[in-house]
Amino acid sequence: MDAVFKKRFARISRLRPSYVLRVSNTIAKILENLPEDRGYIILPLNVFKYKVYALRALEALRGAGVIDYHIVRSSRMSVSSKATGVYMKLGDLTYVTLGGEGVEANVYTCRGNPLYDPILVKAGDNIVLQTGRCTEQWIRAGNGEILVVEVTGELKFNRILEPQLFLDHVRSWAVEEEGLENLVQLVENALAARNRGLEAVNKVIEDSILEYLEKRQRRVPDVLETPGIIVCKRKCYEEVVQRVWSLVKTMGGPQGVTIFYDNPWDPGELAQAYRSLTNTTLNIKMRGVGKLLSLISRGGWERLLDEGYIIILSRTGAKHERLVKALEGYRYHVIFQLNA
Repeated sequence: MDAVFKKRFARISRLRPSYVLRVSNTIAKILENLPEDRGYIILPLNVFKYKVYALRALEALRGAGVIDYHIVRSSRMSVSSKATGVYMKLGDLTYVTLGGEGVEANVYTCRGNPLYDPILVKAGDNIVLQTGRCTEQWIRAGNGEILVVEVTGELKFNRILEPQLFLDHVRSWAVEEEGLENLVQLVENALAARNRGLEAVNKVIEDSILEYLEKRQRRVPDVLETPGIIVCKRKCYEEVVQRVWSLVKTMGGPQGVTIFYDNPWDPGELAQAYRSLTNTTLNIKMRGVGKLLSLISRGGWERLLDEGYIIILSRTGAKHERLVKALEGYRYHVIFQLNA
């Protein structure tokens, strides 16, 4: 079925919060190297490794009110002493302009992943902007689409996304997947009702629309759970279920929550308690605590953003202490600590 394929494709192609953070930090790094009275940030769109994802990330940042941007096609970048048209100020009498008079400017990126690498702008043999040191080789970005970014809000280099941007972004997963799930269910119900006649099929469609409208009217909380440690003298599954249930509603669905557990916590017991208390199936990713430590080791907090809000079922000991230290300052998690 097409809807099933689209659902799988949506999971593969979803824009990860970590990528939004990378694009935001790339722009923030360039800002750090520009004067306070800067105009616009101008750079080739292919500075970003994945154009489609970069545009989606820019759109997310625009939606959060942090930036505005547009794409200029077949435009020429120049270095000029005049601030004409769309420009980026680099010094008292130095501007990079789009389609203006002056010396043609070439943009270079450092070989490797362009998303993290610095940018170099040259006019002839003169370097007019360099946002970092390249330990390998500078590669000309080439001609093509030019990205013009205007910073409209506070944008600084950060280890994690701001709460509202994180929340809105993760909710978008749930909305997309829920819509595809509802489509699959509607088609299946309509096919099952076909033998009872057209009136039965219409009734299935009508009920589905009414249910959708009812869900749309429900207010989704805008507040994330406060991170911290909840101490349990025994395996407090009821408290865990209450927190999971609250987060599922806040994040817009189970897609925005991941549970990491350690012995003696039992995912089977948790699933049973969840069904008993909520009358629904625990349809949430569950992984071992070792996987969480590996994610932090390989990618730091950035990798954790792609897991959504994290619930950790741990126990006192050396591994627990490592987790607490590694997550100190990270907003989007809660730890249930079982005293051994």
